[in-house]
Amino acid sequence: MIKVITAAAIVLVVASGISEAQTPNEKLDQLFKDWDKPNTPGCAVGIIRNGDFVYERGYGMADLDHDVPLTSASVSYIGSMSKQFTAASIALLAQRGKLSLDDDIRKYLPEMPQYQRPILIKNLIHHTSGIRDYIVLKYLAAVPTEAISSDDENYERMALTTSDDVYKLITRQRELNFLAGEESAYSNSNYVLLAEIVKRVSGKSLPEFADENIFRPLRMVHTQYYEDLFTVIKNRAIGYSPRADNGFVPVRLNNGTVGPAGVLTTVADLLLWDRNFYNNKLGGGQSLVSLLLTGDILNDGTKIQYAFGLFNYKYKGLSAIGHDGGFFGFKTSMNRFPEQRFTVICLCNSRNAPMDTLADKVTDIYLADEFKDSQATPASMGAPEKTITLSEQELLKFAGIYWNPITEGLWMLTVKDGKLVDPGGGGSVLIPIGPNRFRVTGQSVELLFEAAQPGARPTRMSKITKSGKPQTYNAVEPVTPSVKRLSEYAGTYRSAELDSLYPLGIQEGKLVLLRDKAKAIPFTPTFADNFWSDEFGYLRFTRDKSGKVNGFLLTSGWIRRLRFTRY
Repeated sequence: MIKVITAAAIVLVVASGISEAQTPNEKLDQLFKDWDKPNTPGCAVGIIRNGDFVYERGYGMADLDHDVPLTSASVSYIGSMSKQFTAASIALLAQRGKLSLDDDIRKYLPEMPQYQRPILIKNLIHHTSGIRDYIVLKYLAAVPTEAISSDDENYERMALTTSDDVYKLITRQRELNFLAGEESAYSNSNYVLLAEIVKRVSGKSLPEFADENIFRPLRMVHTQYYEDLFTVIKNRAIGYSPRADNGFVPVRLNNGTVGPAGVLTTVADLLLWDRNFYNNKLGGGQSLVSLLLTGDILNDGTKIQYAFGLFNYKYKGLSAIGHDGGFFGFKTSMNRFPEQRFTVICLCNSRNAPMDTLADKVTDIYLADEFKDSQATPASMGAPEKTITLSEQELLKFAGIYWNPITEGLWMLTVKDGKLVDPGGGGSVLIPIGPNRFRVTGQSVELLFEAAQPGARPTRMSKITKSGKPQTYNAVEPVTPSVKRLSEYAGTYRSAELDSLYPLGIQEGKLVLLRDKAKAIPFTPTFADNFWSDEFGYLRFTRDKSGKVNGFLLTSGWIRRLRFTRY
C-alpha cells in the first residue's frame, strides 16, 4: 500500500521541527533542544527498554556557576519521587513481620492525637489518613509576617525545618481534613510519619534503613536520603528558578525533612531500581513488588490508584505506574509501562521545566506504535472529543458560585468574551461538550451541572476526574457586604495548631490580612460569611449563639478547616 503524504501533512511535520524520518533518539534531542544550552539548567533523561537504556543523555547544565553539564550520572534532588523508597521501607518491615499495615499509627507514634477514628499505617501510605499537609501548614504559619507566594522560590526558602520540627507541628493538629479511609487526598505529612515509624520500629533512621536494605543491595551507590544538608555531595546538580530578566537563580536546598522527599539520585541509579520491579533482589520475591504496586480501597469500597509512593494510571490505553516530584528548583518524573517493559526517567533542575507534558511527549515518541486507541481514556482525559457551541445567554445560566461543603472548595464561574471561565482557577476556560457538561482546559476535569427542572439555573455541579469519586458543589447565593458589615470580621484571630496570630482589618473597603513585613492580602467576599484569596485560600467565619463572629475556618491547598478563634 502506498502511503500518501499530503501537503498539509508536510507543513505540519516541518512546523513541528520533528521529521518523520528522524529516529526516536533524534526526536528526543529535538524535544529537549530548548534545554540543551550552556547557559540554562536542563534535564537528565533515561529511556529504558527490557532492563537496559536505549538512550540516556543530559541536556543543559548541572551547575551554571562552574559550567558543569548535566549527564545521567548527575546527582539530582527528586522531591516527591522519594516517597516510593519510604513506602518500600515500610513494605519491607511489614514483610518481615516487624509491623502490620493495619496497625494503628499510635502504636508507634503515641504523641499523635486520638482522633475520632484510628489512623492505620496503610492510611498514611495511600494518603487516606486525612492528616493535613505540613508544607502548607508551614507556609500559613509564615503568612502573617512574610511575603511568601507558592509561585515564588521564597516558598521553598522558609526557615530550615528538620524531621523533628515537622513531626512536632503534625502532632499539634487536633483536627483532620477527613476521617481515615473516607477519601484519598495527597499530604506530605503522611510520609513524615512513615519515616518516623521506620525509625522507631527498626531502630535506624530512614536514611540508614533505606541505605542498608534498598540502595546498597541494588548497588545504587549514588543514591541517599539527604538529611544532613552540610554534607558534600560529589557531582550534585543545582536546582534553579527562572528570574524576570530571563536568567536563573539557584534555589537553596534548606529542608532536611526526609520521607516525603529528600532523596538524591541519578538516572543511572534509577535504572537499577527499575530492574528490581521485574527481578526483585530485596527479599520477598515478587510478592514485595506486587505489594508496592497495589492501591487501597476506601471505606465505601471505592478503589484508589495510589499505591506505595506510586500512582497507577492509564496513558493512551496503556497501563502505567509512576510518580512526579517538584521541590527546590527540581522537576522530576519516572513512569513505568510494565507490559511494554518501558520506563521514562526525566530529572530536570529548573522549576519551570514543563514536566507535566515533557514526560508524556517522551512516551509519545517511543511508544507511538503501541498505544491502544480503542482503550484510550475518555475525551475529558486527553482524547479528542466533540464540542458544542452555546450562546452567551445560554452560558450565563451556569455563571455563579458553587461550594463543596466537604472540601470547602469553590468554583466562581463568570462569562467573559463569550466564554464561561473560572477566575479563581487561574482563568481556566470551560469548553461545552454537552448541554450541561463542560471540560476544563488544561485539566483532566469535567463539570456536570444539574437543575431542578430543564432550562432552569443549576442547583448543583459535579466535578468529575479520571480518578476518585465525583465531587458535588452546591449553588450558593453571592453576597457583597457593606463596609459596616465587613467591620464585623475585623480583629485578631489565633490558631493553636499553628501557634500563629492573624490580624484582619479593613483597607479601601476590603477585608485584608495585615502583615508587618509585606503588603496586606485582600479577600473577596463570595457567599455569606465566606471570603476568598487567590494566593491564600478560603475563610469561612463562624458565629456564636448570639450571631457574633467568634472565629473562622481556613482552607488552603492540602488543608481544610484550620480553626482560628477570636483572640
